[in-house]
Formats: sequence, structure tokens, C-alpha cells
Amino acid sequence: MTTLAPSPPPPASQDGPWYGLSGDEACRALDVDPAVGLSLEEVARRRAEHQPVVPVPLGLRLGFAGLLIAIGTLSVVAWAEDRYGLATATTMGLVTTGLLHIAAAIEWRDPIHSIFNRATIANGRFNVLVLLAFVLTFLATTIGGLQRMLDTVELDGDQWRACLVAVIGYLVLAELGKFILRHTQKGAIA
Repeated sequence: MTTLAPSPPPPASQDGPWYGLSGDEACRALDVDPAVGLSLEEVARRRAEHQPVVPVPLGLRLGFAGLLIAIGTLSVVAWAEDRYGLATATTMGLVTTGLLHIAAAIEWRDPIHSIFNRATIANGRFNVLVLLAFVLTFLATTIGGLQRMLDTVELDGDQWRACLVAVIGYLVLAELGKFILRHTQKGAIA
């Protein structure tokens, strides 16, 4: 009995609606910055070679970032529960989680370079989605219908500031990590 060897996967440029486009052209068509992420061709090559699409060091950094988000959210909830009650504490946890995920999206758009440069705001679609996420996070605590549906309460200025402290702490730690990474990579290259 003979078995047929599986046929190799088609080249990335023949997949789906992007037939005939190179990986970078498809990234540009999707409004993705090829310098930040992997090109479609690189993803297809790594899959064909059974290499991880996300390298292990980057995966570990992303996992640590997720742990920081969890710590920040739970810290705010634990702090707020004694001071304001459970309903306000869980609302603050929802807001903190939303804001931390917005900050993480901005931070991890470029996993090496600082967010304090022009490239951070260069993608118009990304900016609109970040603004939309922020507005929806805010509206979840201010519009009565959303408050009833999400079981949230309105937050005052001090409560919003407590949520923002966790976000600022995350941004400082993420930028510090990127700074250290850039300088260790620069030292390894030299």
C-alpha cells in the first residue's frame, strides 16, 4: 500500500483574497505596519518550518505584560472594595481592565521602541479604534442603560484617578522594559 506525501502548502501570496500580492503589499492593503509585525510571507515560512510565529522571548514578555494587567486590576479592586463597596470596586476593575488593555495595545504595537514617537500615531485606523475603546469604557460607567446592562455604577474623579494610577504604572514598567531591551540588544550587537 502506497501513501501519498502531503502536498506542500500554497505560497502565502495565493491564499485568500490577496492572490498576487506580496506579504508586504497585503500588509499595506490591510493597513498593517510591516516593520512592526511579521509579513504574511514570514508567517507562512515559519509555519512551514514548524517555527513559532511568536518567538519565545516575545511570548514571555507578553505573558508578563498580561500578569501586570491582572495585578493592576486586582490591586485596584482590592483597594476600592474596602473604601467604596463591591459595586464600585467591580466597576473600577472593569474600567482599569479596559484602560490597561488600551495601554497594552498601544505599547505592544511596537514591542521594542517607545510609544513616545511619531510612529505610534501613524496608523489612523488604530487611532480610531483606541479612541472608540476609550469612549466605550467611559460610557459603560456614565449611561444608565449601559450601567444596568453591565451592572456598573458611576465613578467620581478620585475613583477614575485610582484606575489611571494602575495604567500609568503599567506604562512606566513597559517603557522601562523596552528601554532595557533596546540597550541590551545594542550592547549585544556592538
